[in-house]
Amino acid sequence: IVHVSLTQSPSVPISTGHQNIDQLVVPAMTLPSNTPLLAGSVSIHDSMAPVIISATLHQGVSGLAVTSDTIFFNLSEPLVSRPALSGTTPLLFRDAASAQITATIDSVKGTDTTYTAIVTHATSAALVTGDSVDLAASAAATDASFNVQNMNTHYVPLNVLVHQINYGVMVGPTPARRDTVASTEFLNYLNSIGVPVDDPLSPVTMMIIQMTNGYDANAKISIDMTIYDPLGRIVRKLSRADTCMSLLPPSSNGVIGIAWDLKNTDGRIVGSGAYPAFVRITLKQVGHAPVVDNRRVMFAVK
Repeated sequence: IVHVSLTQSPSVPISTGHQNIDQLVVPAMTLPSNTPLLAGSVSIHDSMAPVIISATLHQGVSGLAVTSDTIFFNLSEPLVSRPALSGTTPLLFRDAASAQITATIDSVKGTDTTYTAIVTHATSAALVTGDSVDLAASAAATDASFNVQNMNTHYVPLNVLVHQINYGVMVGPTPARRDTVASTEFLNYLNSIGVPVDDPLSPVTMMIIQMTNGYDANAKISIDMTIYDPLGRIVRKLSRADTCMSLLPPSSNGVIGIAWDLKNTDGRIVGSGAYPAFVRITLKQVGHAPVVDNRRVMFAVK
């Protein structure tokens, strides 16, 4: 709702009115006495509080409870004050049936009309396309005309994007020989792609990940791998945390690996057999929620 006030110097009211429109075009006009409007001003006062006009959630974990997802939202107008926008509940979510979805918001950033925030928790369900979002009255968002958001009746559709990690996986050498020390050539290769080896005097096998696209040089990747024996018992847990892509050796060409020296948690070489492994890969990029992908691989030991 826009309040329009036309005045003639020295501030003689000409007309006032309320226009239920988004944009007001003031044409050339005359005074009621048909006298040309030679001096004066047009003052347009906004009587509507800021609202969200569009919102997109970049989902990091597909099909799980919402964890560390990023929401990008645009407001109808710039804010001059947002004392509580950085609180834990500045945004309200509801599903297609209008049932409330409880979510905690963190790290609200932005200026003018464009903002981002981290959705750190959702108690009822993962947020999906078809849900909606509103600016909470508790956020106390205020525009230049001192209108403060005090109602929760302007929900807009939430667009949800699920990001994927594009990569390939290779395990080798296979089968790994438990009675053969890793060759110098193999160790040199691991060194060239930045894969650390705990014990170069032990047998070594590895899993490498070849990133293909969808990441930038400042992205960080972590690998968590749990290896099991044929009976499903945990043999070893290995991890490589927050490796920055820009710090990888130039010869790696986007290859990130993790090595296993065929030892269990007691430091003993495992026996011959097939050893399945559960691998969790997490990609962290600036401006995006972390993307998590799970993969099962198989190590053969002879």
